[in-house]
Amino acid sequence: MEIRPNRILCPVDLSEPARTALEAAKVLAAEWGSVLEVVYVFEFPPTALMSGEESGLVERQWKDYRRWVVGELERMVADLPKARARTRVYEGVPAAVLGRILRKGEHGLVVMGTHGYTGLKHVVFGSVAESVVRSSKVPVLTIPLKGRLDRPKRVLVPYNMTAYADAALRRGLAFADRFGGSVTAVFVADDPEEAAVAVERLKGRLVEALGPDEARRVTAVVREDSPDRGILEEAVSGRHDLVVLSAHRKAFWKDMVLGMTAERVLRHSPIPVLSIPSEARK
Repeated sequence: MEIRPNRILCPVDLSEPARTALEAAKVLAAEWGSVLEVVYVFEFPPTALMSGEESGLVERQWKDYRRWVVGELERMVADLPKARARTRVYEGVPAAVLGRILRKGEHGLVVMGTHGYTGLKHVVFGSVAESVVRSSKVPVLTIPLKGRLDRPKRVLVPYNMTAYADAALRRGLAFADRFGGSVTAVFVADDPEEAAVAVERLKGRLVEALGPDEARRVTAVVREDSPDRGILEEAVSGRHDLVVLSAHRKAFWKDMVLGMTAERVLRHSPIPVLSIPSEARK
């Protein structure tokens, strides 16, 4: 189940997190020989509410800005072979535009930065990254504000011993293999009695999911805590370079929403998170 995309999508907004994510995307594109497509989404100014003179001025400024952005994108990929680098500009609401791009099925991986908004600011501005993870049918690698990803060798896989987590575990193992690294599977129990017996259960489940030879290559860790806190404490420990997380989606009325644990890890992890999509469950 190795991730080896022919084409990688990297949305940017020219911010520091986006530029950091682009550097990670370049590393992965070079490793896999992938085509890297860098996209920028313009949101229109409210010219419809302006007078003719004001509208014309804003439109001219907008065209100048657009030309500058196009040039900036080209500079950002100037160090890549021309055959493996593409830049695109679109217009509209970023989350909706990226959703339409991904529905075409042309990309095997998305790499994007996160701004780390929380609280009211997150409510007001929303999170494009979370929206993409929520709707994407391909893996999404999110790079936090101060995170970076060179050649990740220490992979952390939150593993709750369910069938949908097996796919993330296998992807994490394949990712580590690609970079000559190792995998730690962490199970978080919020009950002391469950935590006391979870180590043997976890080891048995790893054998069941991977087979005895592959399971021996995975370090099994059990933490007693709430799932999100336990995962985040491992993420901040300095022992890992990457979190590979099952973006398990649950049916909520007629929409799809990420589980609460996945959302909190995406928002607060200090290291990159690779979200592996799973099927919807009720």
